[in-house]
Amino acid sequence: MLINTKNKTITLFLIFLFVINYSYGQMDKIFWFVAPKITLDNCVGPECPSGEPMYLNIGTVDFESDIVVDMPATGDTLAVLTIPGQSGATIDLTPFRALIESTNPGKFSNGIRVTSTTL
Repeated sequence: MLINTKNKTITLFLIFLFVINYSYGQMDKIFWFVAPKITLDNCVGPECPSGEPMYLNIGTVDFESDIVVDMPATGDTLAVLTIPGQSGATIDLTPFRALIESTNPGKFSNGIRVTSTTL
């Protein structure tokens, strides 16, 4: 019985290593994002953040990257920054909440575009 449990543990560990080795996050040079309207139906209780603060976390892989966060439909540029390779940055979008948050279900004219010079 002990050997059987040990074999199962080793097998599960090897499967876990295989899956980790072949797992990837989203990697691209352009992303689109729309923030949904937070309502009481989405969040209830004293811990409910009511949609604030609103952050965008961006990370780079190997190379420095120039990042532009904009809203093409409105012509607004929300952020322009350079992030070193193997690093990350957090952009506070809370001041732009009225522009970003989708208030009309099914219609998303306020999408955020995030572009990068490298992966």
